[in-house]
Amino acid sequence: MLSFIPYSHQMSNCFTFAHVYMFEHRNDTLTIFKGEKIWVS
Repeated sequence: MLSFIPYSHQMSNCFTFAHVYMFEHRNDTLTIFKGEKIWVS
């Protein structure tokens, strides 16, 4: 999750939103992380 911080900072606000979402929904952390990874591609 820590490595996700620098990525969001460099990428669009979408990552920031996802990052916050991960904190709000810890259970969906993996889902959000995987989804955001796809967006990067």
